[in-house]
Amino acid sequence: MSQEKVILEWSMGAKAEKWFIELRHRKSDGEFSRVYDSNCSDFPLNPDDFGPFEEDALILKLKEVFPGAEIMLKWQ
Repeated sequence: MSQEKVILEWSMGAKAEKWFIELRHRKSDGEFSRVYDSNCSDFPLNPDDFGPFEEDALILKLKEVFPGAEIMLKWQ
């Protein structure tokens, strides 16, 4: 079972439509807690480089950046 989970979501907020990515890490009790997300300045990739129909390319990139992490795609 993976120790990291990446949640990928197409966000349609008031400011703009864009990808939002959250990284979570499994704690010792088995629950996942947020580590950081794509709004953090030190996030290792820029989701703004990917458009609304490029989720496959973004998932491939996430697999490179976070090898072994479980990747979940969430639609609103």
